[in-house]
Amino acid sequence: MRTLLTKYRFHHPRASKERLTLPRQMGGRGLIDINRLHDKQVKLLQTYFLNKQVTSSLHAAVVKADNRCTPLDLDRANANELPTDQEYSNKFKRQWSQKALHGRHPYDLSQQYADIETSNKWLTNADLFAETESFLTAIQDQVILTRNYKNYILKQPDTEELCRRCGKESETIQHITAACEKLAPTEYVKRHDGLAKIIHQKLAEAAGLIDDKRLYYKYTPANVLENESFKLYWNRSILTDKTVPFNRPDITFMNKNTKNTFLIDIAVPNRHNLAKAITDGDDDDDDNNNNNMEKSVLRARHFKSVVEHSLQKDTSAVSPQSQSISVVIGAVEEENLNSDLQQSRDIIKHLIKSWLLAVNFRVYSLPCKEMRHYGGMFISVLL
Repeated sequence: MRTLLTKYRFHHPRASKERLTLPRQMGGRGLIDINRLHDKQVKLLQTYFLNKQVTSSLHAAVVKADNRCTPLDLDRANANELPTDQEYSNKFKRQWSQKALHGRHPYDLSQQYADIETSNKWLTNADLFAETESFLTAIQDQVILTRNYKNYILKQPDTEELCRRCGKESETIQHITAACEKLAPTEYVKRHDGLAKIIHQKLAEAAGLIDDKRLYYKYTPANVLENESFKLYWNRSILTDKTVPFNRPDITFMNKNTKNTFLIDIAVPNRHNLAKAITDGDDDDDDNNNNNMEKSVLRARHFKSVVEHSLQKDTSAVSPQSQSISVVIGAVEEENLNSDLQQSRDIIKHLIKSWLLAVNFRVYSLPCKEMRHYGGMFISVLL
């Protein structure tokens, strides 16, 4: 089966095989496990014959005669207990989690700060092509042919480890998607703005600021939108009587009727920074870690106190939204989007899809010296 899936690019040859038959809600691909299906059908037939033998002498004779004569093995059927679907899935999930490389993603999902249901939502309703889904699961399993992978996993001799773009850090999946200084001013900003545009559009539609409900990837936010009840700013600095650091939130949303102001920031941290990203830190953040959300939380707190003092309004400092590069969603994110801002659950689907396609494009379509056909999948080799 894996050979056929690999041939048509539905499965990366080095990706975790345990994920293929795991339910999508658990992070798998949701394919039918033929062995499991066989065992369940055998168990159903065994149950049928064992129940019928009480009232039918023919069935009782069949049960007595079947001593390893058929796959049912009715004479020993009671001794064969079939695990439940949940137990069977948990067994494969444990095998997936115990792998040194593949197991890093399920380990991240198991952490207290991760929302498992939302993190796996892209597998159930993101409407992606099978090839795109396959490539994204390979990214999560960290089996893409980066220099770090070739050096430490494939053990290829004379392999340069440093990133082809910046030449300063080891070329890993985490580095390519969220930590390369050469990509930060262009691709990372584009990905960040793509997520912020979705929230801006949903807020504008809900507040009646726009009538044209175009597709989110064709939407271009206006710098200022305003009507009698609401005002919406896009990427605009806020001037106050008192100097405030980091005074440019991604989105500023004002409700004139209730006199509430929402300050919204978007961040896409590396997965190992996600726990820190959704923690309300008290200290200033490291200037080199632009994706760390503590800076945004600090900024929101400053705005809350200063804007209340300057404008005499109730300012709600909304916790910033975060997605890690392996689609591990912070446990507070969906609550913020749907409760604080009164948005529909569909916004999470658009956010995740936009992010996934941006990451897939970044890993797959960077300018390259060569395109290598690797087990049925084309892998970009970065310059």
